[in-house]
Amino acid sequence: MEILKDVSSIVANISITIGTVVAILQLFKFVKSSKADHERRQKQSTIEFFHNINSETSDLLRIMKEEGILIGSRPTDTTIIDKIGNNSNLQETVMRYLNLMNRLSVGIISKVYNIEIFSQMAGKSVINTYGWLKPYIVHRREEIKRPTLYSDLEEMVEILREMNNPPNNKSIMKHS
Repeated sequence: MEILKDVSSIVANISITIGTVVAILQLFKFVKSSKADHERRQKQSTIEFFHNINSETSDLLRIMKEEGILIGSRPTDTTIIDKIGNNSNLQETVMRYLNLMNRLSVGIISKVYNIEIFSQMAGKSVINTYGWLKPYIVHRREEIKRPTLYSDLEEMVEILREMNNPPNNKSIMKHS
């Protein structure tokens, strides 16, 4: 009878151990599945948001080009500042574009949106446009005394630059 009790206790302990291992494995599987689902939703959200603003940003970029911004060789900082500052329609266009891009940047920086996907869709264009508009952004920061104006956009552009110009030409973009 004693042996039967001991065997029963051993079997119960083995069952508990196996059950615990199975539960832990299931937990790891669930976490992995949840993470994959989150990444998929993050990528889909990025594509959807970009799709929603793409038509408007394309129109804004077209207007800037028609007004002589973003075409040809990059003019001096003063020329950019004066050209935008002296044209209220162009100023409104530039501000609308920057506001949209900054809104997207907040989502990218906070990891709501996926920067790798965005980089593939429009990264180089945003980097180039930001380069053209940076003198005006710096001017506006000083003019309205808001040193953090479009700082999320600036941070996103720096990340995009690093992604598009990695050291030793090794791509740091992750593909899943």
